[in-house]
Amino acid sequence: MKTNSMNTNSMAYSVHPLASALNQTLKLLGGNLNWIAQSPNKEQQQQLLNLVTLISPTDFRALDMKTIASLSADEINRFLSDNGFDIKLRRFNPGEFGIASILKILMTWEREGEYCIIKAKDHVSYKGAKLKKQHFDIFVSPEHDQQIICITPKEDFTLFITLMPIRPKDEQTMFEMVTNIARTKTEDHKSKSIASLSFPETEINYQPDISWLCGLSAGENFVSQTVMQTKFLLDKHGARAEAAAAIGVTKGISLKLDIIIKQPFFAWIEKPGVQIPTFVAWCGCDC
Repeated sequence: MKTNSMNTNSMAYSVHPLASALNQTLKLLGGNLNWIAQSPNKEQQQQLLNLVTLISPTDFRALDMKTIASLSADEINRFLSDNGFDIKLRRFNPGEFGIASILKILMTWEREGEYCIIKAKDHVSYKGAKLKKQHFDIFVSPEHDQQIICITPKEDFTLFITLMPIRPKDEQTMFEMVTNIARTKTEDHKSKSIASLSFPETEINYQPDISWLCGLSAGENFVSQTVMQTKFLLDKHGARAEAAAAIGVTKGISLKLDIIIKQPFFAWIEKPGVQIPTFVAWCGCDC
């Protein structure tokens, strides 16, 4: 019997690498600056900034996140590649620098699950995992009409699973929906205890389009390029979640160039509406 991995049309996202990169950028820029959302993607940018306010700087240390800043795109890209990510920033323009941040979470079930087959409503059979003799809890939320299953692994994390038949319109909407559910959930003591939990094995390798972040500004400085990659594996052994984000930031007035001409040069004068230069000169001052 042919089985499939449930990854079609899936997506994965984390705000934390973006928040870490934006936070570190403000530290490097100095001057008590704040990020300001700008048109034409002001709504999406502000949506992200609202989520970022929910994250404490101490969270980055608690999650053991890695961050790098560099004037070299090649150095940023090596950092990403060395940590298993494919995304790359393009070569920096003058006055541009980069920040990259990485989140990695590894979870191992208290007892390894069993291989099973999941027969979905679409009549397709999926590779699955069945967990038994595992610590499960059930939660409910006024923001969601389905039960929420909590799995406690060996590590200091918890995994929650709940049904969501309709795909969210984008990554940030998904993250906002889950955040609202997570912040309003309460344990359901009325439900029967769970003997086992079976779910499709899932493997996601995803690159969210976060180009809408370009233009976000802090004073004279602005985000000039963005890339992101997320990975998620869920199977009978446990779960692994990885996310990386890298941004290029172009500095403003503080990095305007001081140009000194030390060789002979052309100079010419133009007037709007006149088709050719009205005066030309070659200045032979060889310094």
